[in-house]
Amino acid sequence: MAGIKLLDKKPEHLNYIISELIRPENRTFFLDDMDGWEDVALMLYNPKSIVYGIFEKGRPVPIGTVFITGTTPFRSGIINAIIFDPENRGAGKLRSVVEQVKHDLLYRWHLHSIEARVIGDNAVVAGLLDTLGFIKCGKLPENVMVGGKFCDVNIYTMILNGEKYVFLGGGEYGKE
Repeated sequence: MAGIKLLDKKPEHLNYIISELIRPENRTFFLDDMDGWEDVALMLYNPKSIVYGIFEKGRPVPIGTVFITGTTPFRSGIINAIIFDPENRGAGKLRSVVEQVKHDLLYRWHLHSIEARVIGDNAVVAGLLDTLGFIKCGKLPENVMVGGKFCDVNIYTMILNGEKYVFLGGGEYGKE
């Protein structure tokens, strides 16, 4: 079972995360071809970004990260998450930290909504977002280049409202 820890924006913390994000096996899964070290560093060191490390007991370095960019209290942000080792993806490590992240987004960072973006037709991530209560709300056709070809970006959203997670269309799901 994994847990999360809010990371200080110190080079020794964020440079490790950045180096993991731009590894080729993570880059094609997570970033577009145009993003490099400087772009990812600007994104994570930005004052409006919140960066968590995903840790397993006994490991001194994170096995993954959850970070929220473009945060504005009482408005929104864009959530990103990745387990660095491709062989450990899909093992439920992200699910174990979801409730703590949701709680922090609502009560610590005071966000009203959160958006997630999925590059291409990544059915595993889309399925995870669906089970977590995100609703697919749109698509940006051929928006990013990954692996030398343009890919769609699917947009998912969740409105955070007290103990309920409410979809814009009026349907309710989550805790009641």
